[in-house]
Amino acid sequence: MKTTYQLTTATLLVLVATILGGCSDDEPGNSQDNGQPITDVFQAGQAFDLIKGISAELNSSLNEDFEQGTEFAGDQGIVTITGNKDYTSTSSSSSTSTTSLANIDLSFEGYSSINQVNCTLDGTVSYYNYYRNRVACSSSTCASSSKHSQSVDAESIRITFLSEGGEWITDEL
Repeated sequence: MKTTYQLTTATLLVLVATILGGCSDDEPGNSQDNGQPITDVFQAGQAFDLIKGISAELNSSLNEDFEQGTEFAGDQGIVTITGNKDYTSTSSSSSTSTTSLANIDLSFEGYSSINQVNCTLDGTVSYYNYYRNRVACSSSTCASSSKHSQSVDAESIRITFLSEGGEWITDEL
């Protein structure tokens, strides 16, 4: 799906005035280096969603049979990934089964994802993702079942992100 944005003259003027007038870096929440801590459940949820999303994004970039360490450079910083991934698929004349398992540790060092440049991570995240799907058919019908479980466990992770309210948030979780 392609999204198109149109900027009116008034919107452009407000944008230019904001950039040129700027916000004082002395006020908490107005710069990456001087972000305020998480103050509500909404910001905490946003932080978790960012950590989970970046972890899932990195997991999807690994080979299906990943069993060693690797390092990725982001828009800024690096992430070192260790652990393993496994993917199996079996089929017969009447059934198909696929299983995908990822159990990886991500060590972030000032990492900003290319797809999420307004978020920087420092620290370690353990990411687990399990998915199983099975389809079995008889001569007259088919049945399917699937199971998905996922967990994200952060150990002393520092996150800096631009909140949906437009303020920079910096906190250690």
